[in-house]
Amino acid sequence: MCTNTNTAIAKGRPILPGLMLKHIGFDARLCWTYSGNSCYDRDIPSLAVDNHMICAVQLNGSFIYLDPTAKYSYLFQINENIQGKGCLMENADGPIVAQIPEIPFDYNLKLIRNRAELSGNKLSIDGQIDLKGADKNIFQYYLNHLPTDNKEDLVNFFVTNKDNNFLINSIKTAPADSMAEEFSIVYNMDVSNEVIEMGDEILLGLDFYKEYQDATIDTLRKLNYTFNYRCLLQHEISFDIPHDYEVVSLPEPLLIDKPKYHFMGKYSVEGSLLIYRKKIALKENILLLKEFKDWNEAIGSLVEFYNEMIILKKT
Repeated sequence: MCTNTNTAIAKGRPILPGLMLKHIGFDARLCWTYSGNSCYDRDIPSLAVDNHMICAVQLNGSFIYLDPTAKYSYLFQINENIQGKGCLMENADGPIVAQIPEIPFDYNLKLIRNRAELSGNKLSIDGQIDLKGADKNIFQYYLNHLPTDNKEDLVNFFVTNKDNNFLINSIKTAPADSMAEEFSIVYNMDVSNEVIEMGDEILLGLDFYKEYQDATIDTLRKLNYTFNYRCLLQHEISFDIPHDYEVVSLPEPLLIDKPKYHFMGKYSVEGSLLIYRKKIALKENILLLKEFKDWNEAIGSLVEFYNEMIILKKT
């Protein structure tokens, strides 16, 4: 149910920043908008359609939209829940109906870059995870609301997915309260369940996370399905091929490109490196009932791709 704007006004969150900005000479305005995925029609401007108040600042002929409820946001980042929404803006000559810009989905980025090498019967990984947009904001929110003793546990969980086959040797993060555009986690770890020795052959897996493998939707569901936000997940993994082995089999490439989502995965041998690249893009965050079947088929193809392993053979 859409709530009345009075709730947002009572909290006073946008009013104080607006007054402070005006005090130091900026053209700051209060704005009423809707934060969510569906609400009343905006064809007739009315406070009844808005449940959220933000602040807009006119700078160099355009507006910057500031949402004080969105913690750890980069200055020019617009909160995902209000992007593309109509906005009733305070104005001396009467309110203005404005449109909040929509930032491309790939601004909400989780980029994983790993360098892997064979170490006995396990993989040794030097890696880095970079977060931008909604992924960064959510991670930092939880990181900053945990007791100090639990912060390291959260970071380790984020890198390992609480898998006992991951052993963290070292880990380093940006400051928990960083307001930079990106938040980075740098780590070294061992992964023990992705190498299977079979005589003169080795079966190898390089995708340690297998995101969305359990993301099928019940086709008996009666309502549309909403993801938390649009996003881009990207993997770039390099594996040093041992000098006494050669790659004899690679999984077939995966490519599924739909208007609302995109799945891509492929392996290639480039010199002495085996390179794995993966992209999972949610270009829209709402799937309609009629789109469930295609989505489930795409997830099935993704799982089949995940289940295929690389084969190395001793030379």
